[in-house]
Amino acid sequence: MSNAPLGNAIVALFDHSVLLIVRLCVLFRLPKVTARYLCLSDQKFLPNPALPKSLNDKFFWRKVFDKNPLFPIVCDKLAVRDWLKENGFDLVLPEVVWVGNDAGDIPEDLWQPGLVLKGNNGSGWNVFFKEPMPKRDDVIARARHFATQKYGTQWYEPFYFEVQPKIYLEEFIEQAKYELKFYTFGDIVPRVFAPYERDLTQQADIWRTDEDGLLYVSDEVSPSSKSRANRPLPPVAAQALAIAKALGQRFDHVRVDFLSDGHELWFSELTLTNLGGHVDGVRGETYAQMNAAWDLRKSWFLTTPQAGWRRIYASALLRRLNARSA
Repeated sequence: MSNAPLGNAIVALFDHSVLLIVRLCVLFRLPKVTARYLCLSDQKFLPNPALPKSLNDKFFWRKVFDKNPLFPIVCDKLAVRDWLKENGFDLVLPEVVWVGNDAGDIPEDLWQPGLVLKGNNGSGWNVFFKEPMPKRDDVIARARHFATQKYGTQWYEPFYFEVQPKIYLEEFIEQAKYELKFYTFGDIVPRVFAPYERDLTQQADIWRTDEDGLLYVSDEVSPSSKSRANRPLPPVAAQALAIAKALGQRFDHVRVDFLSDGHELWFSELTLTNLGGHVDGVRGETYAQMNAAWDLRKSWFLTTPQAGWRRIYASALLRRLNARSA
């Protein structure tokens, strides 16, 4: 009689034990993060970052286990520019006109409208130079806040913790009235978010791709906008989609953002943890599409040899994921 069934049962029991222990360790180690995920409207059960099943579980897992050395570079808004060039992505970006550590060192001739002061180590850390110009003391104080605060603590985004803080001045693209945000999973793009954030209407459209990879507008209303814009995507969206797919192939998941005026395209940023690492408000078929597209087996953690207990855990997780997809 073959011992294969018994051997398989022992391995399955071992894997179950490993995954349970790892899950409990993560939940007890990060109780605040656990509570945040538990409170999300789509999370009706205790999070499982050890064996992720939901989309939000996968974000939680990425934060804890996927120590991809590329992630801190992606989160550094200055370093990612060099990475793009080094990897053959010849993209148009807003020009950086000054980089420093203290806004008090900004040259006098750069205190003028048409620029944005940003922190490289966070998201949404911007001061717009426009009429009426902000008070210099206020700008300096905010910039020092950028440099001294650790971004990503609320939702636990550890990739930002490794970024060396700097501040910089970037040209403001006045004519870019909206953004294009591509949710990529390898070269699969199940969701495109087109917000008109610089438009007082605060409208946005959500687009999806069909089986042939063609974009079509969804009837979803984004929770971050008041209503649908019902506007066609500009022709430049096809170019943006192609670039997003090329960038997406470097990751198991990344959001690729562009600015656009409808005719021109400017690269904006790469985002690893949408809304801090969750997709609250995304429902139904789109959610299922995104979740199915995110294959953790393509992550750095599961494609790079691990050591110690991580090796044991990675093997158990990989076996379970392979069985799930069979």
